[in-house]
Amino acid sequence: MGALELIGPCGWWAESARAARWAPDSSTSMRDVVAWLGPELEHADHARAIERARPWLGRGGSGLMTLLDVVPVGRRTAWVYESESLLSLGAVLTALPDGLSLRTCAELVARVAEIVEGVGTESNTHPGPEPDQILLGADGSVYVAHFVGPSPRSPARREPHGREDAEALVWRIGVLFAEVLTGAPPLPATDRASHDTTFRRLVIRAMSRPGPPFPDRCRDWLAALLSWEPGERPPLGRVAPGLRELAETLPGERLTSWASTSVRQLRARTVGLESLRTPEPPMDSGAIPLPEPRTDHTEEIVLSGVLADRDEVTQVSTDSTPTPVRDRSSVSEHGAIPVGVGPPAEVARKQPTIPRQIFDPTGRIELPTDPSFTRPSSVPFGLERHVWWTLVMLTVAMLVLLVLVLTWWAVASRP
Repeated sequence: MGALELIGPCGWWAESARAARWAPDSSTSMRDVVAWLGPELEHADHARAIERARPWLGRGGSGLMTLLDVVPVGRRTAWVYESESLLSLGAVLTALPDGLSLRTCAELVARVAEIVEGVGTESNTHPGPEPDQILLGADGSVYVAHFVGPSPRSPARREPHGREDAEALVWRIGVLFAEVLTGAPPLPATDRASHDTTFRRLVIRAMSRPGPPFPDRCRDWLAALLSWEPGERPPLGRVAPGLRELAETLPGERLTSWASTSVRQLRARTVGLESLRTPEPPMDSGAIPLPEPRTDHTEEIVLSGVLADRDEVTQVSTDSTPTPVRDRSSVSEHGAIPVGVGPPAEVARKQPTIPRQIFDPTGRIELPTDPSFTRPSSVPFGLERHVWWTLVMLTVAMLVLLVLVLTWWAVASRP
């Protein structure tokens, strides 16, 4: 375990990444690295994370970000990688509201599928791959990090049947393809009906992207990768060749052409925005400072004497009685406690009141002064005019009905 010194944010990788300096041992000079901070862990969890990462330390390969070290930083764990001039896919999607072209998306996801397939069955436990875990170079190169740690799998990346095999990895590649196309991963589904609804919404978002129409073949590949039944998904070895064939039919730039003109520019813009942020306090690998322990009780300060009126300040000391003073500058003497701290007395004494002009003396709300507005005439019992006339008409109707009934009864009762 080497020595690590955290420097500051590293937004061109991820929000939780930090620019840092690291040395494998005390006899080696420190070099620039990127430290990816995981969630807070207990001490035993730190040990398990470090042990789980040992097989991956120094491991290289085509498209793999080499993990240099795993170092505890307070209650968190830092996963140390080489500091290269790369840009995360997450930063790209954030900087480009309209996203990447269809061809670039297909080629990018195809390259990610090739990388995870080359790792073998160990890639089945990868928590993603998510956009922040995919790094892009200016030459069109693609790298994948975090095959072990530091973050747990997000709900959107969890296979709906809870599987942890190649079919689940194909599902997660489909989620990545959907996120690259639409800017957001599909919502997790709990049953077939909710899955179908989620997929329809996903297709609608994809069809709403600016640029050329969304092709049917692209929709078919999304449907296959995100199929509800694991057996209906394509095998992992077929994903990369199929997406490359799909990319040849799609409009837009190739991945290499786009990267050569955009990665450096977007990275420089992100670095410039980072320089405008408020600097973080110095960070080191020591323990995270804890707040001062609180006592079981709060000491009460007993004041004697009468507080001064209005803008007077009462000066209390241990060897004298309270003395009103007019000069506020005198209360800064050693051993004196300024009791009159706060707003001026003329402000503090004011009580919130309702403006008097809102109500008239009779207690009724003042009506607007607009000449076009006329005060309604008074009606019995404080009822509105139309309510009053409705009651009057109903009463008259009931009386007429009563007269007719009595008349009919009188006629019918004659012998």
